[in-house]
Amino acid sequence: MGAEQVLPRPLDFAQVRPPAAVAQRYRTDGIGRGTTLDGDLRALTAAQPDRPAFLTDRDGRTVALSVAALLHLEQDHRRLLSVLHWLQTQTTQQDAETCKWHLSPTYAQGEMARVMSRIDHPLAHSLCANASTRIIHTQNSDGGWGTGGSTTEETAYAAVGLAAAAEQGLTTTAWESSLQQAHTFLSNHQPQLTPLWLGKTLYCVQPLVHLLHDTAIRRTETMWRRSQ
Repeated sequence: MGAEQVLPRPLDFAQVRPPAAVAQRYRTDGIGRGTTLDGDLRALTAAQPDRPAFLTDRDGRTVALSVAALLHLEQDHRRLLSVLHWLQTQTTQQDAETCKWHLSPTYAQGEMARVMSRIDHPLAHSLCANASTRIIHTQNSDGGWGTGGSTTEETAYAAVGLAAAAEQGLTTTAWESSLQQAHTFLSNHQPQLTPLWLGKTLYCVQPLVHLLHDTAIRRTETMWRRSQ
């Protein structure tokens, strides 16, 4: 892995699309080669509902998380429940959240906690609680998260997910100490251009680095103030 580089300037937050706008574009215009939300949902409810299309990938849970988030925005509760059941089964069978694009489990765990915390259903609450527990247990001694050493990006994903779970009361009281340590780590480390995707060896999603860092610091500060 090459030397870490500090990004020269932050992302323009005015250019970040809100989730509803992303869902609207996904639903009407599609992303990539004609993929739309309706098309993905048809795949999820096809003749073999226990084997949705994203299972052709090595691990489809992060794709299922994105679909679940959009179904929640669409208030499509019937099909959302199917995805939640599938996620619960996969998480129980494999006993960890993983992502085919990212060997570190922190990304998938953080996203699982964040997305599931917003869905008012017992299955979602269980998935969120399990992910937040793993997040707390995998925190490094320096207050950050990361496989092979803490990085600001992995720490930000973990902190945002844990903060979301704590906000909804879906984690243990250990979140306070964990987020305090995360805040210290992020405050003492500038966002870094570290290759983390495709096995932590190939590339960095540069537009997200500052956004994640700043969001994680704000979320940890907000949750810490609420706990006082």
